[in-house]
Amino acid sequence: MKFYSLSSEANRPCSIVTFQDTTIMLDCCLDQSPAQHFLPLHLVPSQRASNLAYWTPREADAHLEGELRECSNRVFVDSPPEFKAPAGQLVDFSELDAILVSNYLSILALPYITNETGFRGTVLMTEPTMQLGRLVMKELVEDIERCPKARCSDGWKQCLRLLPAPLCHVRPHAWRRIYTAAGIAEALSYVTIVAYNEAVSICGAVQATAVCSGFSVGSCNWLLQSHQHKVVYLSASSSLTTHPRPLSFSSLRRPDVLIVSSLIHRPASNLDLMMGDLAVRLCRTRPPQQRLRAGAMLHQQYGVQSNGGGRQCRKCDEI
Repeated sequence: MKFYSLSSEANRPCSIVTFQDTTIMLDCCLDQSPAQHFLPLHLVPSQRASNLAYWTPREADAHLEGELRECSNRVFVDSPPEFKAPAGQLVDFSELDAILVSNYLSILALPYITNETGFRGTVLMTEPTMQLGRLVMKELVEDIERCPKARCSDGWKQCLRLLPAPLCHVRPHAWRRIYTAAGIAEALSYVTIVAYNEAVSICGAVQATAVCSGFSVGSCNWLLQSHQHKVVYLSASSSLTTHPRPLSFSSLRRPDVLIVSSLIHRPASNLDLMMGDLAVRLCRTRPPQQRLRAGAMLHQQYGVQSNGGGRQCRKCDEI
């Protein structure tokens, strides 16, 4: 068994595992951080943006004129935003047997992988993940297409050493422009819908099973099993009681290999307590005649206790 990580961000997973003579991709997140180096898109023409000064290095050729603009002592690219798709240097994507998608945020790079690499495998995900992912991808495409730029700039990538920070430190040659609506439809044509706890055979060698992760509607962790080994892929998961189905632990116990991704940056934060604080603050800002209704809601949802004529939270003063 071999494992390859194609992402440098723990919360934007994309990895490949070779297991029992099969090559499987686990999630295909799209790194959107390169977009911060491009000027924002404006739905309404902005005179301020149009008047931004152009920036050109002293030693640069004339083809760089009009590609870079300066704003607040920082240089930005005046071009449609670009994104970083998973790189295929370690593994040939045409040799992938399957792509397992855990949630709707882990599908955004799918068109780059299925449409342009000779991919011939299958993509496994739940139906809610496919529907939500389709909406997010279409919205991303529409947001960019309805704010077209006058030009697509690429010349700046050839003279990075002449550019100021942070542009001089990036590696833009792997960045890609956004796909099209037709590309989304083509990518989703490879999808095979699976249900929770449904075992799907991959090349007759591995059984892949989607297990509820509790992160979002349709999200799942993946269980890969052969006759001798058990591999668990633990993606974005949540044990909080929210609208998705609860996190399932029973199928994930005692694996031979555990792969963990989508780590959060603030593991000490408790969403229930944060929502309780938000509700209390909302109650405080209501007019006096509406406080009784808000207090009843807090008492039911977040443990607000009665205190005479008012209501008092365990953590807050009298409301």
